[in-house]
Amino acid sequence: MNPYETPQYEAIKEFWMEPDYFQDTMNGFKIMARRNWSKAWCGYAGVSEIHPLFGKGYDERIPVPDRGAVTIDKVSLLTTVCEALHEDDGQVSLAALINVHGGITYAGDKWPADDGLWYFGFDCSHYNDLTPRNVFDSFSDGIWRFDTEAKYRTLDFVKAELETLTKVLENFA
Repeated sequence: MNPYETPQYEAIKEFWMEPDYFQDTMNGFKIMARRNWSKAWCGYAGVSEIHPLFGKGYDERIPVPDRGAVTIDKVSLLTTVCEALHEDDGQVSLAALINVHGGITYAGDKWPADDGLWYFGFDCSHYNDLTPRNVFDSFSDGIWRFDTEAKYRTLDFVKAELETLTKVLENFA
């Protein structure tokens, strides 16, 4: 069987043309995209110590002017449910507030770089995300087990989500 003529290859063909690492600046923030253990993309944006969100965890609740106006259509179901369980106290978690793919799943200062910035990140290893690792594993036993709705998230997709992330961070600066 020619592996280039399989649904698995077709599903992630962009993967073969992409780098494993990307770094740039966007809206005044350092951004990075790196692959995780499953070769799925993770996107990060760093804030300096003068930014009001520096040092905050992704599950920390912060005041917002109108909690009802917060859009949470891209965040995980668990984040949505947890947020719904809170009384309307005028606050929302950063994971819910920053409406990127799967929600914010990382906040810290040692990854993806130890450069004094505080990074907020998200990943593309959620339900309905097709990772290269999923595809590689399917070759080993010859069984394609993935829902046709699952989709590989490209570097261009991650850059678009980083645009959203940096715009939210910019609004806090």
